[in-house]
Amino acid sequence: MQYNFSQNSQEIIIQFEIQNPQQLIIELTETSIFLTISSTNPIISGTLYSSIIVEKSTKNFDQKTKIFQFKLFKSNLSNWPFVIIKEHPKGYLDPHSEFLLSKYYESQRVFDKSLKYLLSSYNKGHRQSTIKLAMLYSFEYTGFPIEKDINKAFIFWKKAAFLGSSNAQFIVFKRITQFLNEGIIFETKFKHEK
Repeated sequence: MQYNFSQNSQEIIIQFEIQNPQQLIIELTETSIFLTISSTNPIISGTLYSSIIVEKSTKNFDQKTKIFQFKLFKSNLSNWPFVIIKEHPKGYLDPHSEFLLSKYYESQRVFDKSLKYLLSSYNKGHRQSTIKLAMLYSFEYTGFPIEKDINKAFIFWKKAAFLGSSNAQFIVFKRITQFLNEGIIFETKFKHEK
């Protein structure tokens, strides 16, 4: 499950879809957040970018849209580039936060850290991270310690297709069609392959 976040000068708004909000487990401190549904992997988990005022935090569930909204009130009025900065004190960082950290470090041109978070998020089955890795292996990117490799790119495109990306499914279909037209015979595995 993936969350979305937005912000204004005073608050962070975290939203995600959930069928039964009674199953939601919330642990919130001034500096960390842990949201999960019963026994599944956390929706969001980690140390917050900056501190919040716990007592002012609010939650709301829209029965019609099945969207849960959690508002966190900032202690200081700075702009947050992302919600989570490091793993939760219990030792877990959710894959979407890792993906956002990867994007942040890429924008700061700290490519080794960006790749670290990207690979960790990918290893937890995050679709956007898988697509990003497929793109990194498909094209030349300045800065990333990855060399263009069409074969590796195709493996990541297949995994992204398996995770439900319609763009990746089209790319895989197009590539397989190209292979077949060229008379190339290959074995393909569509389950998660390492």
